[in-house]
Amino acid sequence: MNGLDWAVLIGYFGVMVAIGVWSHKRVDDVSDFFTAGGKMPWWLSGISHHMSGYSAVMFTGYAGIAYTYGVTSFVTWSFPIALGIAIGSKLFAPRVNRLRSRLHVASPLEYLKNRYDLKTQQALVWSGMLLKIVDVGAKWAAIATLNTSARRGRGRSGRSTRVAGGAGGDERRGWRRAARVATGVRRAGSG
Repeated sequence: MNGLDWAVLIGYFGVMVAIGVWSHKRVDDVSDFFTAGGKMPWWLSGISHHMSGYSAVMFTGYAGIAYTYGVTSFVTWSFPIALGIAIGSKLFAPRVNRLRSRLHVASPLEYLKNRYDLKTQQALVWSGMLLKIVDVGAKWAAIATLNTSARRGRGRSGRSTRVAGGAGGDERRGWRRAARVATGVRRAGSG
């Protein structure tokens, strides 16, 4: 990395720390953290919810799918989500709002602890952690696939994929090894 790369990285880190310090002064309890103390306008909540579902795949993977299949790919992807949100907003949102007001809970996990017990809350947390491990393993496998295909790639696209994937010498082997361990995939030809 050159000096400009380091400056951008350090600047980004500084901005994140500044946002954290600024936010820390405004958050007094769990309700402030999860629900902004009930002061967030509906439109900002909607935008926040919408943007939290975005990731790099929205700008890289779905662009290729939309190019290949056209607008139908957007409809088949977004219609089920819109339907789920509509049903959830009619069935669950009023209940959650009443529970939040009556029981003074700020998150579903807090409700589970109050309604049942700490063991129920912990069971949900641990099962979520197992799901997260599988999720991270799948991401590592994708990184390993990108790195492997980038190594074989020629020209500009191969180089850019190697750079984006962090595919340096030993680091590349380390990522692939970690991905194989996390997903249980064995190398071809190994016992």
